[in-house]
Amino acid sequence: ASDEDLEALYVETNSYALASHLYWALWALIQ
Repeated sequence: ASDEDLEALYVETNSYALASHLYWALWALIQ
């Protein structure tokens, strides 16, 4: 994999992790 591929994967992974954290934080507040 090229550096660009790795960077794209890194950004995608971070975006998913951030969305997951926000989802669980919101879910916790609703409970």
